[in-house]
Amino acid sequence: FLITLVTWFYFQPALSRCVEFRAGWIGQMYLRNLVLLWLTAGGWHLILYTLKLQGTKQKYDPRWQSKSKVFLWCNQVYDNIFWSCVSGCTIWTAYEVVTYWLFANGHIGFLNWADHPIYFVLLYLAVHPIREAHFYLTHRLLHWKPLYKSAHYLHHKNLNIGPWSGLSMHPIEHLIYFTGVILHWVLLSHPLHAIYHLQHTALTAPLGHNGFENLVTNGNREIKGCSDYFHYLHHRYFE
Repeated sequence: FLITLVTWFYFQPALSRCVEFRAGWIGQMYLRNLVLLWLTAGGWHLILYTLKLQGTKQKYDPRWQSKSKVFLWCNQVYDNIFWSCVSGCTIWTAYEVVTYWLFANGHIGFLNWADHPIYFVLLYLAVHPIREAHFYLTHRLLHWKPLYKSAHYLHHKNLNIGPWSGLSMHPIEHLIYFTGVILHWVLLSHPLHAIYHLQHTALTAPLGHNGFENLVTNGNREIKGCSDYFHYLHHRYFE
């Protein structure tokens, strides 16, 4: 929520610049999204896997990231970073660029805070449950055999997940994964809702794949709910 607000007020190009597709504002969005991805996925990886600040405490699988030949450069982390940044961040940004262009040209409805403040807030709060439902439905679709064999198999190479595994997907899967923002093309929304929807889609994936049940502080205090055990099992056993 706070990341989206900071993005909107300080790092989002003005709508007036987005009437035409220009390299300047598109590049600004891509670089900003790339920084956010590195701060989240890279941050979790630094804390849990590079510095190993809590060792294997609360880690689902005591092994660290794989050096198997199934990954690019025989390195799971490098492979995951490549797909997350080159495909994931690019397609995330592409959806955001199109959405902003639609708003800027008046092709979709623009919700003013002052006109409908209650609806504005309720729609913002609704993004999370909408995202959950959308993820479930699209994930079921991706396990349809033709889509699994052509795209989703790449994400499932990660049997022992890590933060960079979250957005490590085939471009076809990224195209499907980020379709939730299309809701804001047909529903009366504000660009803030669309940004939040896309950031929620992109930036919660590293957290859900961090591979640890809880975080453990220096005082051995556990911070619960930092990952998703059942999604880890899904990666491990494909069920």
